[in-house]
Amino acid sequence: MAEIKLIATDLDGTFLQGGDSPHPENIQAVKECQKAGIKVCACTGRSFNRAKDIIAQAGFDQFCVVNNGASIVDWRTGQHRYRNRFEPESIGKIVDVMMSYHASFGLTGFETLYMLEGYVGAWYQALDEDMRRQLNGHIYRTKEELVEACAEDVERMNLNLPFLETYADLSEKLAGVAEVEITASGPHSLEITHMDGDKSQTLMVLADIYNVKPENVMAFGDSFNDMYMLAWAGTGVAMGNADERLKAVADTVTDTNKNAGVAQAIYNIALHRGSEK
Repeated sequence: MAEIKLIATDLDGTFLQGGDSPHPENIQAVKECQKAGIKVCACTGRSFNRAKDIIAQAGFDQFCVVNNGASIVDWRTGQHRYRNRFEPESIGKIVDVMMSYHASFGLTGFETLYMLEGYVGAWYQALDEDMRRQLNGHIYRTKEELVEACAEDVERMNLNLPFLETYADLSEKLAGVAEVEITASGPHSLEITHMDGDKSQTLMVLADIYNVKPENVMAFGDSFNDMYMLAWAGTGVAMGNADERLKAVADTVTDTNKNAGVAQAIYNIALHRGSEK
């Protein structure tokens, strides 16, 4: 197996043991990697404002991938190194398609969540004020107000519908509207990104920034939206709690997020030490 020089890890269900809490053994494994000269970066579906505190706590290296691959950001400064946004003229058309399903949806910018009255998810309505402030959520009365507000900022869109039952129909409807990538972060969480803005495409750019070849990259994930990233990396690692479709394409399967599966695979594969649990 090729030497590992760059590790890209998803956060939820992967590096995190639950909620916003990184597993302490994973944090220690990051430190050990950095001592060995291995870069470790977050590659998450979260927006930057939802990820930056976790990234700081984990002590990851300079650049992180956020919004499911839409942006590469220097987490210490908040400055973009790479960014894929939706073309402003396509946003209203995509919103029309999402509205036709009569399900909740949201448009995520770099640090802002944009929503439309009547289509706000129950999950958001249940949040306390602190979490709403963290998400920086804004609700607009009309589609026109929504589109005008987010025209220059949309990096990712979420639609609360079952992936398997909806994918084909949604793909057909969006085909004549915009070039997009449709994936899922959960059974009922469809994600729409720019065609060039998924995790695998952006991981290629991140590897190029660090001058690392694909065979020297290790990637961790647990959901369907991590599939292409794991397939591209020289060593793709699925979590023990991962979607079974992801396990099928991964090079190896580690323990669950609650059992510090990321740390175990790092010690076994990247650092050649065996598990240090």
